[in-house]
Amino acid sequence: MSVFFLQKPFSTAATTAATTAASETSAAGSETSGSDTAATTPVDPSGKTYVNFDEMNFYVNGQKFTLGKTTLQEMIDAGVPFDPEDLQNAGNNVKSNSESDCFKIVIDDYYYVRVYFMNDTEDGKAAKDCFAHEISFYLGDEQSVISFDFPLDLTMDQLKANSGEPSEDPFHYEDGDYISDTLRYTHESERYYNDSCYEFDFLRGQLDSVRMTYIP
Repeated sequence: MSVFFLQKPFSTAATTAATTAASETSAAGSETSGSDTAATTPVDPSGKTYVNFDEMNFYVNGQKFTLGKTTLQEMIDAGVPFDPEDLQNAGNNVKSNSESDCFKIVIDDYYYVRVYFMNDTEDGKAAKDCFAHEISFYLGDEQSVISFDFPLDLTMDQLKANSGEPSEDPFHYEDGDYISDTLRYTHESERYYNDSCYEFDFLRGQLDSVRMTYIP
């Protein structure tokens, strides 16, 4: 079942005011907290910042793909090992401002990476022509198919040292030896009532899963 995205009303004045406010905040270099953190975290020009909303990259067998840019068809043409049954849906219509069904990248038996594609136009579009907008990955056995612009042996402390504090208060859960933390870095969409997001889940301080979502 497709997810629908509600669009914000267009307002030139509001957009201009928001852009001006963001510029002034960045120039002042003031400390911020909460949802402002990710927006004011400086991006390393070398591309080494793990949270980078300008280039939300992921790699399949060493080939680079980018949320918000790469289409399903481009990934198919590049030989990405999608589940053959999912590929039967590549020609299915995705409604305006909606998300496609899940397309699974096969790592091993019963081990997948889930990718969703978005149609941000006012008309229906085939899934194959939509851009990748979300990828989620749970770390399992050692593999070499999927990688990101951050190491998969990333620790929570290393993430904070590289990309600053998360946009939202971390979610911490502890039950005996089971200790989990979720850190979310968000970036407000200009067009929709949704946020682009990096979501990192840690078990005992070690990366356990990641979800990246791009919303234009």
